[in-house]
Amino acid sequence: MRNTPLYYSWKLDVEKLAGLIEESLFVITNDSFPMHLSIALNKELIALFGPTNPKALIPPEYEKVYIHRTKIECSPCYSNSLFPGCNRNDCMESITTEEVKESCIEILER
Repeated sequence: MRNTPLYYSWKLDVEKLAGLIEESLFVITNDSFPMHLSIALNKELIALFGPTNPKALIPPEYEKVYIHRTKIECSPCYSNSLFPGCNRNDCMESITTEEVKESCIEILER
């Protein structure tokens, strides 16, 4: 198991990304392909949600996930259709690093 952070790069192919996720203790990501791949590989996951709805995207039986989502009234605003074109990133920026850090600590303490 690696003891250094792994950072996803858009230059990785699916096989290499899967290998990195498989080696990692847990994954921190937004709603993206690496999140879905982490679920498929049954990895501990810290998932950040802004415009999308985690209930629609994470299987209800998947228990290895810490969901962080915005508390902004207009979220979720995206539902597998055209993105409504929001110019702000308030929904993602409202998720604090402290929240995510607490989830990391919880995973590491287990």
